[in-house]
Parts: sequence; structure tokens; C-alpha cells
Amino acid sequence: MPPAASPSTANSSTATTTQAQSARQQAREAALSKVLHWLFFGVIFAVMPIIAGLLINASRLGSLGFWSLIGRGELLIVTAGLAAAAAGQIFTKKSSRRHLMSSFLAFSNIVIACLSSIVYANISAGLQEGDKINEGFVGVLSLVFFGITLVTAGSSALIVELEDL
Repeated sequence: MPPAASPSTANSSTATTTQAQSARQQAREAALSKVLHWLFFGVIFAVMPIIAGLLINASRLGSLGFWSLIGRGELLIVTAGLAAAAAGQIFTKKSSRRHLMSSFLAFSNIVIACLSSIVYANISAGLQEGDKINEGFVGVLSLVFFGITLVTAGSSALIVELEDL
């Protein structure tokens, strides 16, 4: 029969487990804080020119509507920038933990950045040539790309911040 653990050994083991859980909880809270900072400074400030344009246009008589404002593809520029930055951030990740998820997110962000850039270049060229652009379609496509990018870029930021857990 193995000898019973002494009370001091059991208490030491419990204290170590509690400290590890506390450190892990603090790391999660710090990661969440950093992701919220990314959301505020990275995303909100990135779309601020579009929001400002919407507010300025809303204050004028005969202003453009929401779809007309985002229907020229400017949100695609923001999307491409956020996705490219997220891909770069994931590549700086040091550990190989969550490798499959990191690879998927990096690939997704690169694809979104490229597609957003190509679609914006096509829209921009069309506008310069005087072609009629379906602003509603471009606006919806921009929002879809932007929404997907918020998920993939936000997940990338979270994985990078949780890398040491």
C-alpha cells in the first residue's frame, strides 16, 4: 500500500492548482481585454471615415442613403486592411498549439484580403470609366465580407493572445 500523502503535501498541491487556475483566468481576461482594444482601435477607427461620411450626408438635405454611401466599395478597403493585418498577426504566433486553426484563419484572412482588393479594384475601375454600379449589391457584398472579416480577424487576434495558455 502506498504511503498516504501528508497534509502539507496535499495543501501544497491544492495551492499550486489554485494558483495555476488563477493565472490562467488572468491570462484569459488579459487576452479578452486586448481583443476588445483591437475591436475599438482597429475596427471602429478603421470604419470611422465611412461613419463620418454617413453622418455628414445625413445632416444635409438630399443626402445619400446608407447603401449609396457604402455601395462604392470603401468598406472593402477597410476589410482588406483588417484581414491582411490579421493574417500577419497570426504568422507572428510563436507556438505550434492550435496550428490547424491558425492555418485556417491565416488562409481565410489572406483570401478575404485578396478578394476584397480585387472586388474594390473592379468597382473603382468601373466608376472611373463611368459604368453604372449596383450600389445595393456592392453594399451587401461589402457588409458580408466585412462581417466575415470581423469573425476571422477577431478569432486570429484571440488565438494569438491565448497562445501562452
